[in-house]
Amino acid sequence: MNYGDPLRDKNVERDTTIYNSEGFDRRGFNKFGYDRHGFNEQGFNASGFDKYGFDAQGFDKNGYNNQGYDKEGFRATGYNKAGFDRTGYDRYGYDADGYNKSGYNVQGYDREGYKADGFNRQGFHKNGYNRDGYDIHGFNRAGFNKQGYDKYGFNKYGVSAQGYGTDGFNKLGYDKNGFNRQGYNKFGYDERGFNRDRKHMNGTMYDGKGFDFQGVHLNNSPFDDHGFDQAGFDAQGFNKRGYNREGFTRDGAHISEKTYDAAGYDQHGYNRDGFDRAGYDASGLNSLGYDSEGYDAQGFNKHGLDREGYNRDGFNKAGVDREGFGKNGRNRQGYDKKGFNLQGYDKNGFNKEGYNRFGYDRYGFNRDGKHANGTKYDTKGFDCNGFTPQGIHRNGTNQDDEGYDKSGYDEDRYDRKGFNKLGYNRNGYDKYGYDKAGFRADSK
Repeated sequence: MNYGDPLRDKNVERDTTIYNSEGFDRRGFNKFGYDRHGFNEQGFNASGFDKYGFDAQGFDKNGYNNQGYDKEGFRATGYNKAGFDRTGYDRYGYDADGYNKSGYNVQGYDREGYKADGFNRQGFHKNGYNRDGYDIHGFNRAGFNKQGYDKYGFNKYGVSAQGYGTDGFNKLGYDKNGFNRQGYNKFGYDERGFNRDRKHMNGTMYDGKGFDFQGVHLNNSPFDDHGFDQAGFDAQGFNKRGYNREGFTRDGAHISEKTYDAAGYDQHGYNRDGFDRAGYDASGLNSLGYDSEGYDAQGFNKHGLDREGYNRDGFNKAGVDREGFGKNGRNRQGYDKKGFNLQGYDKNGFNKEGYNRFGYDRYGFNRDGKHANGTKYDTKGFDCNGFTPQGIHRNGTNQDDEGYDKSGYDEDRYDRKGFNKLGYNRNGYDKYGYDKAGFRADSK
């Protein structure tokens, strides 16, 4: 039975391409659009991969490009070009800012600058005190410095370095001006020069201005012949300079206009050279540059020593600095700040290269990798690099602490110099700068 052409009367465009006996047209493609090698005009096979095994986006069947990275930028090892895994940490466990999952950097400090024990690089704890118990101002929790004085200059007994108590008197009962609580000096006279018998130190009952103990003048008046009382104020309360006790003139001007009294001191108690009556400036230093305790602005006395006995070079009388090292850079035991003695060995007997005076490292291996027992392995089965014959390191993994296996390669199969077994680095160049095709990195 003739059913006719099934496409007759159908709106179908016929394929007029001419194919040879093998089924390929003049351009070499079959009716499915693939050449003899199975690739279409775009160069991809039926599975969507080119002759090199990569798809249109440049990834192979395993999802990696020709550089070994997936669409998210990670290698099969789990690390991206920057060296971080999908959680944001490198092979050593640190993020882009240099902190591990516990929040500490390689030096052991957190983002706020403190170690796990709570101390920062300056030696101060989060609570504000150093290991010796002092804050940045030099005071302990009780409020005293190393010399035992608080911020007001008093020790725990309430006595200053000069021997004065919080009430302003020393143990003998005198203030800094030499008067006791009753107002008399050690000779029995008050600040006006009168003793308890109301007799003046000049041998009379009147002071040099003619006033007696009670402030009565020789003329039987509270005021002298010039109209001023024993304190120097007239009946209206103004002194000879025209100021009252509050420092104002009759016109209302204040003494703060930088005027000086007869002794040459202003309202703040400083003379024109900037020193008070005790001879100290606003910084507490005298004309020689020393404070009341004998120390200059840098904290050194006339002998060049600070309060702890160290000179300007940082050494005490014994010739050692605060860390216990002398001018030759060594401590009393003969070790320098790096921990090595004159012979170049540390306290454990190893030099900077890690070998003792017999030529063995701490595990018993010499520079040739031979153990003291005469073999290439120690008593625990580890070689000079710390690996067993099976490739297990002392740390329990198949890599040393730097990330290299027994053969000397890391997870990406690059050695310590950065080259793989074929001699190419991570960028695809050999040690001479050429890639596999013989082109240099700087060629175009």
